[in-house]
Amino acid sequence: MFLTIFQSLSGLVFAGTFLYVILMWPRLDTATRTQKALIGTAFGILAGSFETYGLPLAGAETGIKAGPFIFAAYLGGPVGAIAAAAVWHIFIVLFDGTLTGWGENLALGYLAIGLFSRFRTAFTIESDIPKSAFYQFIFGITVFHTISLLIPFAAEGFRASWIEWVQDLCVWTAAAAASVALMGLTVLFVQHLIRQLSSTTQMANRLRFALQQTKVGVFERMLDDYKGSVDEVFVSIYGLPPGTTTMTRSEWLSMIYPDDVPIVLAGMNDINSADREQGIFDYRIVRPDGEIRHIRENWIAEFDRQGRKFCLIAIHTDLTDIRKAERVHLESMARVALIADNLPGVVFQTDITDPDKPNIIYIGPKCLSLWGYTDLEIYDDNALLTAAHDPADHPVFLAALRQSVATATPFSHRYMITARDGQTRWVEFHGGPIFSNDRIMMEGIILDVTTEVQTMQQIEKEREISHRAQKLESIGQLTGGVAHDFNNLLAVIIGNLELLMDETDPAMHAELVNNAITAAMRGAELTKSMLSFARKARLMPVVLDLNVVVQDAQRWIGRTMPKSVVIETALSADPWPVKADLSSLENALLNLILNARDAMRGTGKVTITTANVVVDAACEKIQQGELVPGRYVMMTVTDTGDGIAAENLTLIFEPFFTTKRYGEGSGLGLSMIVGFMKQSGGTIQVESRPYQGTTFRLYFPAAEQTDTAGHAGPLENQMTDRTLARILVAEDEPAVGAAIVKMLERAGYNVTRAASGDEAYAIFSKDPRFDLLLTDIVMPGKLQGPQLAQKIRHKWPDVPVVFMSGYASEAQMNSGDDKADDIRLMKPVRRADLLAAVARALGQHPALAVHPFKERPPALD
Repeated sequence: MFLTIFQSLSGLVFAGTFLYVILMWPRLDTATRTQKALIGTAFGILAGSFETYGLPLAGAETGIKAGPFIFAAYLGGPVGAIAAAAVWHIFIVLFDGTLTGWGENLALGYLAIGLFSRFRTAFTIESDIPKSAFYQFIFGITVFHTISLLIPFAAEGFRASWIEWVQDLCVWTAAAAASVALMGLTVLFVQHLIRQLSSTTQMANRLRFALQQTKVGVFERMLDDYKGSVDEVFVSIYGLPPGTTTMTRSEWLSMIYPDDVPIVLAGMNDINSADREQGIFDYRIVRPDGEIRHIRENWIAEFDRQGRKFCLIAIHTDLTDIRKAERVHLESMARVALIADNLPGVVFQTDITDPDKPNIIYIGPKCLSLWGYTDLEIYDDNALLTAAHDPADHPVFLAALRQSVATATPFSHRYMITARDGQTRWVEFHGGPIFSNDRIMMEGIILDVTTEVQTMQQIEKEREISHRAQKLESIGQLTGGVAHDFNNLLAVIIGNLELLMDETDPAMHAELVNNAITAAMRGAELTKSMLSFARKARLMPVVLDLNVVVQDAQRWIGRTMPKSVVIETALSADPWPVKADLSSLENALLNLILNARDAMRGTGKVTITTANVVVDAACEKIQQGELVPGRYVMMTVTDTGDGIAAENLTLIFEPFFTTKRYGEGSGLGLSMIVGFMKQSGGTIQVESRPYQGTTFRLYFPAAEQTDTAGHAGPLENQMTDRTLARILVAEDEPAVGAAIVKMLERAGYNVTRAASGDEAYAIFSKDPRFDLLLTDIVMPGKLQGPQLAQKIRHKWPDVPVVFMSGYASEAQMNSGDDKADDIRLMKPVRRADLLAAVARALGQHPALAVHPFKERPPALD
């Protein structure tokens, strides 16, 4: 059995070798049929040897032929299959003297499996056999063996033992699978070997070609031998007779240019040094024909296992053409220098083939007046210019230089330098890349623009002063307007309150109070408008129908427009609901209508429309930013006025910008609208042409289906079962605190007041039976409103909190422990709004509402 296995392995080696020869034979690259026939022949011989020296195991002698037959058909196709079958039969006749019987010929069915897999799976000789092909081999073998064994079993009427049938099937299949695996490994190894050899050959050919084209020759010798081998490129460089393959060291030394002999001897000392592994030096040679050539020698030593230097490989590069080009170039640069001396800047040429190591080839003598260094000093140390360059700008300059090289385009760059005497100057670089002889040169001129930059800085400084003065003037105008409005409101409030002191009639008493409250709320709206301008207004968004807003607005639009202005509406049949602050929306609509009135000079038509729009990712950017893709409701206000000049379209939303005369507008209206729209998640865009009217489009995000208006019910209903609730009020302003306490007490609440967050926490800690905390956000002491709520909730997590704020930025403060149902109020707060907020906060805690004095659980640790 051992001999059989050895012979089988010998057959695999034979098949692999024969397959390698067939695939590597150049003449067979075009004779594909011959190649396939030879492949089939090799595998047929291997199958015949398996037949003659098969495994001494029943059924294995058939299965072991699976590998050769399958791969004969898979690699050679129909031609290979026929050749394999023919050679196999011939081999059997020669060695056994007779053809095999019908049972043995069943093995030819493996050829069908190989052909089937070849046509099912894409295959080329150059690529590895895919895994799917092996799966198909095993599947085909299993089906083939099952059918082959069932035929005689069925012929006997299935009277034989099923166990023996299964054993035969397992033996056949195992032998066939092993044969396929061995053959597959052999084929894969041959393919890998072919690819490696092809890659090595290709690399060697490329290296030989590169050496020839770059004029690089090789001189290799043993260190203790004075005679070494040279290649044909070396022979060509040194002008030696064709066919020369060796050269002695003394012959090589005799060709060195006399003046360069010291350089060469120093290099040879480095070669003989035990601790030097490689080196480089330049010198000249005199060829037999008398021509002088420039040589650069790069040498490297090889060491044996004991670390001793024993071999030297020297690469000789012919630099003659490069040296000639450099000399010609320097001569031409010398002529150019004569011209450059009369130019108003510093002419330069720099080799930037290696951007990290630039080499200045030429720089004009005027560099002395610019940097304070002579051209010779700069030649000796190129880093002087880098050190003088503004460090913050240097990376930017290098990036622009690399971009110029990559795009082969000139560029300009202005930067600051520090001269030798410490003075700073501004220079402007103008240059572009020149590509020549595998080198990259940057040529150009550097101009001194210090005077120009200083002039521009002075102009910019004066412009900034002018802009600041205009801004202060606008702020003064704004302040005056706000002061005027507030003084009017205060006059109304004070006047009504003074009348109230002397009034005894209850009806007049109520009227005077209402007048004072109305004036105060107008003051709150004025404050809100100013915050909207700053984009910090505390909005109270509710779900709105824009059609209803426009229809309600028609009732007061008529009072702002003369009869000569026509108001038209074109409203969407079913607009989506939006969520926005109603007061701010009405102010925005009023502002746009007033602008339209002024633009039409009292005569024309204003059209207000609504429409549903869907914004997707493909929509273009609009003037004030990008809209997030989604559903929006668009409201437009279009007038037939004078329009807006093109140069002003990008300025109209800027604060204080106005084209109206002094006293007619502050330039804040549109800026306030922008702030409101940004806070609402939408945007505003404008379209206008001179004398053809203007259209403003306001985009509001459509409200989600889950959004509701959340209108509060009657106050009386909200007060039910809450009149006994205990409330802790933290407010540092005495007058404000007193007013809030009175409002709550008159509504039936039990109120305790604290003047700071620290005092409120002390009160709550002593008696935690409070149902609600009503706190200002900013107060004196260590604990602000959010920190007070956080500290209380750390021990009593179920405490509802209502926050009050006098400024929008305070309302944004949080402690990280805020709850989604916390309520925030903006001062001034009307009594109805205060009581509604308190009722809603208590309503979100039903247990507290029904049992206001329920004992609170112990504090949490």
